[in-house]
Amino acid sequence: MKRVSLIFVFFLLSCVDPFSTREPKQPSIPSGHYEMPTSPEKVVSNLYWSYSDRNLANFLTVLSDSFTFSASAEDSLANPELFAFWDCSVEQDVTGRMFQSGYIYLELSIPEDFEDYIGEETANLYREYLLIVEGSSATSSAPAEGMALFELGKEDDDWWYLVRWTDIPSSSVSWADVKSEFR
Repeated sequence: MKRVSLIFVFFLLSCVDPFSTREPKQPSIPSGHYEMPTSPEKVVSNLYWSYSDRNLANFLTVLSDSFTFSASAEDSLANPELFAFWDCSVEQDVTGRMFQSGYIYLELSIPEDFEDYIGEETANLYREYLLIVEGSSATSSAPAEGMALFELGKEDDDWWYLVRWTDIPSSSVSWADVKSEFR
C-alpha cells in the first residue's frame, strides 16, 4: 500500500496541473486564400488559389467525393492506361506530387466564345488556362494551354464541389499531359 501511495504522489508531482482542462484543438479550416464554396465561381477561385499557393488541403476541399478527371479524346487514346479510372484519390495523389515539384504558374480566364451555365444544383464553367509546372518536362519548352470544363454540383451541405473536370487542349501541351507526368 505504501508503494501505491508513493507512485501516486510521484505521479501528481510530475504533472504540472493534473486537474486542469486541456487546450481545445482548433477546428481544421482551410488556410491561405480560401472562400466558402457557396457558388461555382468560388470553387474555381479556390482551385486557382490552391494551385498558386500549392496548398493540397485547400485543393481537396474543391473536389466532390465522386470527382472524375477526363482528358481529351486524343490524350485518352494515346495513353489509355494513364487516364482510365481517374477519380478523387488519383487526383489527390497526382496533385500532391505536382505541388511538391516546385514552382507553379497558372492563369485562368473566362473565354469569350463559351457561356457558363449555372443552375440551382449543377453548373458548367469554362475557363481558358495557361499552366507551367517546374519539374514537368511537358511544360519545359512550352506552357500547357487550353480550356477546362468544370462541371460542379451542389451537395447536401449546400456547398458546391467540382464533380468532373474535362481538359480541352488548344496547344501541343495540355493540362492532362502535365498531370500524367505525376501519376
